[in-house]
Amino acid sequence: MGQDYRRNLIIGTFVLFGLLALGLMIVLFGESPQSFTRTYDVTIYFPSAGPVRTGDPVLLNGMEIGRITSVQPQADVRKGIKFMAAISSNYLVPVDAVPLIREQTLTLGRPAVRIEVGMENSDQTLAVDGTAVLQGEVAGGIEELIPKGTMDDLQDAGRSLTRLAREYQSNWPAASTSRGVTRTAW
Repeated sequence: MGQDYRRNLIIGTFVLFGLLALGLMIVLFGESPQSFTRTYDVTIYFPSAGPVRTGDPVLLNGMEIGRITSVQPQADVRKGIKFMAAISSNYLVPVDAVPLIREQTLTLGRPAVRIEVGMENSDQTLAVDGTAVLQGEVAGGIEELIPKGTMDDLQDAGRSLTRLAREYQSNWPAASTSRGVTRTAW
C-alpha cells in the first residue's frame, strides 16, 4: 500500500505541474499577453461600430498596440458609438491621429480599429492618464474598391443620363406625334 500511495503522489504531482505549465503557456503565448503589459485607456468616438466588437485589436501602422475593451452606444444614438481601448503604454499615439474602421466589403480577416500615423502627424501624444479622446471615421463600401477619379466619372455619367432621360421625356409627346405614334399611359 505504501508503494501505491507513493506512486500516486508522484503521478498526481507530475500531472499538477503539467497543468500549471500548460496554463502558463496559454497565458504567455495565447490570446492574453496584454494582461502582463501596462496600458492606458483611450476613448474613441465613431459614427457607427461597423464590424468591430469588444476584444478586437487596435493597430498602429499595422502593428497591434491594444484591444477594444468596450463598445457602447451614446445616450443620443445620432451622436454615434463610444469605444474604449486599452493601449499598451509602450506606444504613444499622436493627438491628431484619426482612428479608422474599415467596413468589410470583399476583404476577409479580422476587424480592427486602424490608426495610420505619418510624418505629417503632431509630435504631441495622447495623455496616458485615461482622459485621452479621439474622433474616428468609418470607411469602406464600394468606394474603397473604385478609385476616386473613376467614382467621380461614374457619378457625372449618372447625372448626365438622368438629365438626358428628363430631356427625352419632356420632348416625348412632340417626338411621338411627329411620326404618327400616340403616347399611352403605362
